[in-house]
Amino acid sequence: MERVAGETKWSFWKLFVYALDGIIAYSTAPLVLSSILGLLLCFVAFLFIIVIIVRTLAFGDPTQGWPSLVCIIILLAGLQLFFIGVLGQYLAKTYLETKRRPIYLVREKHTADCEHGSGGIADRDDFHSDRGDKCY
Repeated sequence: MERVAGETKWSFWKLFVYALDGIIAYSTAPLVLSSILGLLLCFVAFLFIIVIIVRTLAFGDPTQGWPSLVCIIILLAGLQLFFIGVLGQYLAKTYLETKRRPIYLVREKHTADCEHGSGGIADRDDFHSDRGDKCY
């Protein structure tokens, strides 16, 4: 399908970077994904460590240094990834809080002619007491 108004000046790489910026800049999902991936790596490292210990005890297979070294590296990488994700989530929450956006938006405000004007339930238009007045 041809464009009506000439050719685009956006290359695939520019569009990819633009989309990636939209995902990273306006969402905390990559930080959560980082934390989950870190926990998953720690779990995999613990499983590998258990396999190495069981294999050594059950079969008497003297494992050389590289399997345990790989497990330790995976475990430390998982811990780092998890804690960086948690730290990023704290920073993101702090950043979102400093924007001072309201938790909710008020569509309309109902007021009534009340002597007290407390702004509570007595000021709502749909409030009626048993005494027939709107204010206590």
